[in-house]
Amino acid sequence: MPTLARNTTDNSPVHANRYVAEDLNSDELVEESKKLSFPTVKGQMTQWLFDGIRMSHSDLLYSSSNAVEWTGNMDVISMGFNLNGAVVVEQKGTGKSFPVAKGQHNIFYFGDGDSGMRNIERHSEQFMVQFNKEAFIRLTENTTDRLMYFRDSVLEGRFSTLSARNEFIDFELQSLINSILHCQYKGGLRKMFFLSKCIEMLVLQAQMFDKATERKYTCCKTARDKEQILFAKDYLVKNMDNPPSLSALAKIAGINEFKLKKGFKEIFGSTVFNYLTTYRMEIAKNELLQKNKSIIELTYDLGYSSPQHFSKAFKKMYNITPGALQGKTSFL
Repeated sequence: MPTLARNTTDNSPVHANRYVAEDLNSDELVEESKKLSFPTVKGQMTQWLFDGIRMSHSDLLYSSSNAVEWTGNMDVISMGFNLNGAVVVEQKGTGKSFPVAKGQHNIFYFGDGDSGMRNIERHSEQFMVQFNKEAFIRLTENTTDRLMYFRDSVLEGRFSTLSARNEFIDFELQSLINSILHCQYKGGLRKMFFLSKCIEMLVLQAQMFDKATERKYTCCKTARDKEQILFAKDYLVKNMDNPPSLSALAKIAGINEFKLKKGFKEIFGSTVFNYLTTYRMEIAKNELLQKNKSIIELTYDLGYSSPQHFSKAFKKMYNITPGALQGKTSFL
């Protein structure tokens, strides 16, 4: 059964995805984009299908919490990245549900039964990579113990998650998602690029969950602590042209400076301002490659005091000047 989205009030349809698992085996890259405009949900959805893989990105605004329910039974393995808004993923008929908060990710397999997802907050942004069984089994042969155990569940058709606990999307994963959403390659190179990024994303997810067994949250112990750190990160990147000081950011997030520094490192594996610097440079790199903005425009958009200051920071990170990169057609 294809994926269906229905209004929870009157059960009226708002979206249908006609694809099933077999349709993912496309030799050609299939790309589709659709706008949704209904009383219960508005926004944009995009999907890409190729070589047993489906990638999708949705950015939706619902009329209320639990406004729409998504259901389907496409027999695929789903790498889910919850970029904005809390959701609940569930296996129909079993009572099994799995909440995923903003900024979290995991890998899910529902077997051939019906699965579903409900929005808990009005704004919901999701990025997903799905593999059909054949593609996933091929890619995960002789990998880590955790991934092999998950692979066994897939082979047996059992509902499973890669981990009982979600992890937070770190900068490396976010950067991979951004590179896919802003990819400028065309034709066969575009498909090759997407394939390489999907495999890299699977590797990073597996590695992160392997390391998670050793990680202990000594600072961010509660859901509230984690929400405050995520709020601080979002505020920082939204105000990167004029970022607050560490103490000011702590006050804005409602925590003390020590907890901000330690908690940020626990969740994102980086200091606050190293994260900001890397985020700025990734934006600059993409804009330069796409030739969307000049070096002077980027300098002030990203909050640098001068083009010289920006160029120095850029070269320190990528070992190439912004001007030299702007003349290139790719940067791998």
